[in-house]
Amino acid sequence: MNFIEAINLLNTDTVKSVRKSSWERGKYIFIDNSNGRKLSLGLDRRDYNGFYLPYSASIDDILDRDWEIYKKETRIHTFEEALKALKNGAKIYRKSRASQAYKKTDSEFLFYSYDDFEANDWIILDN
Repeated sequence: MNFIEAINLLNTDTVKSVRKSSWERGKYIFIDNSNGRKLSLGLDRRDYNGFYLPYSASIDDILDRDWEIYKKETRIHTFEEALKALKNGAKIYRKSRASQAYKKTDSEFLFYSYDDFEANDWIILDN
């Protein structure tokens, strides 16, 4: 699809993100409602204020016809990786217990089982 078709798909709210097929893994664009409904670049990282980086289309991006719908991969983590992300403010949960997500608060204790420590099915959600 072309650039205009990709942007029109984003505006329908049925597609969350699009990307060029030639871009590296994990790079995509989306409409960032937390930043004034601007077109933003997703690179699995944000700026120092917690916002995603703004996206400005190059002439090559606009003329290319290799745009596609982007579906983010769910990456599985160890307990150690999940705990580190939790300390940094992310929500975590085990794939086998998707209804039970953990988020760090100062006044809350979190209880984990021995199975949780050994599990390699932790999922880290964006902040």
